[in-house]
Amino acid sequence: MILFWGGLESVQAQYFWNTDFEYGVYKSQPRKWAIEGEGEKFTAYLDSAVSKSGNKSLFMSLTNAETYTILTIPGELISGKTFSIRGSIKAQQADSLQLQLIIFDPAEGNVLASANQEVIPNNWQVASLKTSLKEGYKTDNVLIALVASGSGSFWFDSVQIKIGGKVFGEDSPDFREPTEDEIALLNERAIPFAMNNQEQQKRSELVGLSEIVEGARLVALGENSHGSSSIYKLKLRMLQYLVEKEGFSVFALEMPAIEAEYINDYVQNGRGDIDQVLTKLTYPSWQTQEMIDIVEWMKHYNEQHNNSVEFRGYDMQNGWSALGAVKEFAASHDSVALAELEVISDLYEKSLEMRQIKDSLVEKSEAMLRYLSQKSFDGVSLDRVETINHYMNIFMQSLAFHFQLEQAKSRDEYMAENIRWIVENTPETSRMIISADNTHITKTGGKTGAFLNRWYGKDYVSFGFTYKTGTYSAYGPKSFYEVHPPYIGTYEYFFSKSKHENFLLDLRQVKNIPLLNQRAGFRSIGSRPQEVTQFYEIDIKKHFDVVVYLETSSHTSYLKEN
Repeated sequence: MILFWGGLESVQAQYFWNTDFEYGVYKSQPRKWAIEGEGEKFTAYLDSAVSKSGNKSLFMSLTNAETYTILTIPGELISGKTFSIRGSIKAQQADSLQLQLIIFDPAEGNVLASANQEVIPNNWQVASLKTSLKEGYKTDNVLIALVASGSGSFWFDSVQIKIGGKVFGEDSPDFREPTEDEIALLNERAIPFAMNNQEQQKRSELVGLSEIVEGARLVALGENSHGSSSIYKLKLRMLQYLVEKEGFSVFALEMPAIEAEYINDYVQNGRGDIDQVLTKLTYPSWQTQEMIDIVEWMKHYNEQHNNSVEFRGYDMQNGWSALGAVKEFAASHDSVALAELEVISDLYEKSLEMRQIKDSLVEKSEAMLRYLSQKSFDGVSLDRVETINHYMNIFMQSLAFHFQLEQAKSRDEYMAENIRWIVENTPETSRMIISADNTHITKTGGKTGAFLNRWYGKDYVSFGFTYKTGTYSAYGPKSFYEVHPPYIGTYEYFFSKSKHENFLLDLRQVKNIPLLNQRAGFRSIGSRPQEVTQFYEIDIKKHFDVVVYLETSSHTSYLKEN
């Protein structure tokens, strides 16, 4: 399933959810609703020619694709209540089209209810779904989603949402122009910086960072897309400042831990070369000049300052490399463990097809983790043994996640656990910079940042990055994609009214700007092209401590063919 935002919102007096699709924005996209998708091809727009009620409907067309049309509902509204959605669907071409309504809790990654919907060409059909949530059920928000897959086209219209038997979402529109007072307060609180001045000036301009991160041990730098060169150039400046001025000594990237250890060896000891580093930057999003610049600066800094900065990874998706690292260790230190690890490797390669083998794989892997955690090795430091245990645990995380085992946790929770392991296995004086997507470092829902915020409190500071205009790169056929302009009802639209083109805004220090105290759209792109909708409704103060706003984004270019 495509990644959903986690954790929103404060309850407000009125609820406008554009349930009749009468209000549109750029490229005739519906307000309040977010549309995600992947596959060969899909399009979506508001259609003024066909409607069930009112003047417009949402039209969607898919070719071997899967899409999610998503509306966010505040979780505080639904505890102990019946919760229902109904709408009208009319298929133009059924082909292989399949439709499903779901109610989803992004914090836990759980589908709370689902229902397949009939697809009949040329006739309006009622689609509906109803569930009840127990008293005391807690979540920041739930998502209603119409899931479409396959090939075909259809209209969606006349949605009605009931909570506890009462209709919600049909109040007056809740978007407006910012007032002069709000813009003046924004200008007063914003900490401006320039993007194109001299190198030394660049760092000195970020002096406001010191006050923002005062005393924090973990500083998370987000990104609303993985393909913005502008964001990564700024991240390098922030890394330089935090290392040189604030004594940060760990840079942790959203990438597999084992591959990051090879890069750390290059950064700290000069082993290998930059071409090998590029292959270890596993995800194409990181195989860019901007990431190489970060790695090379860290290496140069260490050459001048006695290996004082580390490069770490905390993702768990590549279990195979974690298992390989454990095998490499066992080959030198424990022949009995090596023999059993070879059996585990063989079972892992075969387990995709056979449930019986999968069960045996899990059993043997758990036994190996227990064995390693209880054993000491002659001539091997305790730190190294702890690291090998950590790698075996990462393999177990990957196993549970990819095979959807009963005990599996979310990827975000596993990443949070791996960051906590790094914290616990570095000196107490170490301070860490975490780099990941905005949707991971957010402080709400079941996301990585939410766990870190719960565990570390004020020692965790999250920076959400966004921009107004420009281009970005993504996993798709084009070399770059368009940044959609912000519109009234998005935070970016408000930020664009500032006299400062680029700025930091500490949301913890801003209490009297009404537009920042209510839900609004916030740009979210990630690694895939988002050519339909780019904005999701969030309560920005619950997500981030600080916003980093850029006037313009330029796209990265991949250095390696993928």
